[in-house]
Amino acid sequence: MKRPTIRTAAEAVGIIALLASLAFLALEINQSNKIAIASVSYDILSDFNEYHRQVLADPEVAEFISKLENADDTTLSPADNARAHAFVTIFINLWYAIQTAHDNGQLTDDDFRAYLEDAQHALRRYPRAVPYFKASVESTPSLHGLEIFQPIFEANESPSQ
Repeated sequence: MKRPTIRTAAEAVGIIALLASLAFLALEINQSNKIAIASVSYDILSDFNEYHRQVLADPEVAEFISKLENADDTTLSPADNARAHAFVTIFINLWYAIQTAHDNGQLTDDDFRAYLEDAQHALRRYPRAVPYFKASVESTPSLHGLEIFQPIFEANESPSQ
């Protein structure tokens, strides 16, 4: 074999090895992204599960949550007002994490839509909390343009706090 032929063959082998390495790297990055997305989804679900565990474990929390489900115009006590603000903060923080994860590509569009539906459901389920949600989001202008919070602006006000 002549030298140019050996050189050409070596370059061809090098190019093939480089392409194989790049393909392998692309597969690894894709797998890593899938793992990150699954991890974020798991963390969010764990946070929601923790909330539900608290409701199941503590009768006082369950009783308070039932007040938020009732759309009557009974005034909440000062302690219940404090709990309502804490309740809303939990959901606002979760929904903000969901929006951020979605914006950063760590949550699929389908999962984001499911959480958006969950936000809408929460506002229907807890009508007494709607004014607290609105006050919380309205007091933080950086949240106004985020899609996950739009159901709050569209929700009907429940009776007075």
